[in-house]
Amino acid sequence: MRLTSPTAHERATLAAAVEHAWCSAWGALGIDDTTQVDDTPGFLRVLTPGSSDLLLNAVLRFRQAQPVQRADLEAVIAPYRAARRPLQWWLCVGAEPTGLREQLYALGMRTWGQPPGLALPLGGWQMPPLPAQVQVRAATTSVDALTALALILAVFRLPEAPMRRWCIANPAFVAYLATIDGVPVGALVRQITGGVAGFFHVATAPNARRCGVATTLMAQALRDAQAQGATVAALTSSPMAEGIYQRLGFIPCCTFDLWMPGSALLLDLTSFHAGDG
Repeated sequence: MRLTSPTAHERATLAAAVEHAWCSAWGALGIDDTTQVDDTPGFLRVLTPGSSDLLLNAVLRFRQAQPVQRADLEAVIAPYRAARRPLQWWLCVGAEPTGLREQLYALGMRTWGQPPGLALPLGGWQMPPLPAQVQVRAATTSVDALTALALILAVFRLPEAPMRRWCIANPAFVAYLATIDGVPVGALVRQITGGVAGFFHVATAPNARRCGVATTLMAQALRDAQAQGATVAALTSSPMAEGIYQRLGFIPCCTFDLWMPGSALLLDLTSFHAGDG
């Protein structure tokens, strides 16, 4: 049965699933020694000493009972200072402790986006009618995986090295590829952990938009996730794509606040200082 009017508790549960999906995805980057992942009760910290790319350095799910002080943030970012690396900081609006925003701003972090989080309970979900011209398959060969990666890079204009780790070099993720008449037109990446299917980097080639590519991609990947035991699907969306997900049954349930270093903090984090070893 489709959940049409979620209660506040149900909405909070769905929001937790979205945050879980993102934390699981970031945490999966620690599959080798390249990225350090600290998954603590108070936060998830992902640090890649060999890369300054924000796609590989982030803090998520920061929690504490008392109001946040500057020293609390400094304790979390100390490894980034030591490695001279920048970071992203994700917070789920309404779930953050008192004072976190104010202290992030005082530290020198600045907001750069507020993507909505959406989730879909998969119990009883049924695949809708789909356009026959779009074919979708999981990328089970290296050729399909590289093609899916190339599409994601081209659509989102992202650097290859970190996205290769996010999309195809990590067994925690499964890439999907969409084609029309054999021509690649779309891709996404999916991860299932703890019953939550997280969806990332849903990309449609510009010349194939409004052809049902994203809908068909998502529907096939959702059906597969359902068959593999996932109980809820979760993602964040751009404003342009939010309607697509809602038509599939996704429910808006939260908003994320994304922070990155302002220019002064970026220089402070990444520069050598007198006394550095």
